[in-house]
Amino acid sequence: MILAPDSGHAFFYVRIGPNQQTPIHWHPSDTIYIVRKGEMIIPGEGSYREGEVRWVRGGTPYGPESAGPEGCEFYYVSLGEFGSFDPAQVPPPQ
Repeated sequence: MILAPDSGHAFFYVRIGPNQQTPIHWHPSDTIYIVRKGEMIIPGEGSYREGEVRWVRGGTPYGPESAGPEGCEFYYVSLGEFGSFDPAQVPPPQ
């Protein structure tokens, strides 16, 4: 993980295991996902595969993010202050 303390921008390399998923959540800033390997599945959006890019507007709840049968690896870039919130605990602004 690389984090710029002054701006809050963040860069992560993320791995999700085969057929695993993350909980529903939202981020305060726009985010970009660049799939490096495998498949990322997002309900209502479809699948993203190696080389594909996903852009999410800040404040938009989504998920769960699921990995395909081979798992998923991707780069995650926060284009502003980083944070991850459960919409059941912190309502999203969108």
